[in-house]
Amino acid sequence: MIFQLKRPNSLNWDENDAEKELKYLLNYNSYEYKGERGHYSLRFRDEGRVWTSEFEVLEEKILIWGIYPFEISDMQKGMQFCNSSNLQTVMGAFMIHKAHLAYRTSADLFDAFSSYECLARALEYNANVIIHFWSMASEASGR
Repeated sequence: MIFQLKRPNSLNWDENDAEKELKYLLNYNSYEYKGERGHYSLRFRDEGRVWTSEFEVLEEKILIWGIYPFEISDMQKGMQFCNSSNLQTVMGAFMIHKAHLAYRTSADLFDAFSSYECLARALEYNANVIIHFWSMASEASGR
């Protein structure tokens, strides 16, 4: 199954307000999120898999962290997973984040006509990578 968002049109774009763009996209897709002042998080679900996505707003850029729910018990296995999996992805990177395997992507929101599309694409890619590598990440975490 491919993770996809509903996309609003870009006519409501407010220049230099990536935070507003993020909140609008999440609200438009009826996602409940927590946070404030540039740091937000929410939980995604897909066929029994549940993970956390964290968002950090940096001026015209949004960093997206897809974080697996299982903690790493073997750091060496976790780093090997990151290295081998990063050879297979193109829009981000696996890393160890807060003792969990995570996949980070980013969206640059500098164009009024493509801001929502760019953000939605980065979020969808992040979620699809999390889903695709779920079993391997679980195994690498020592689960």
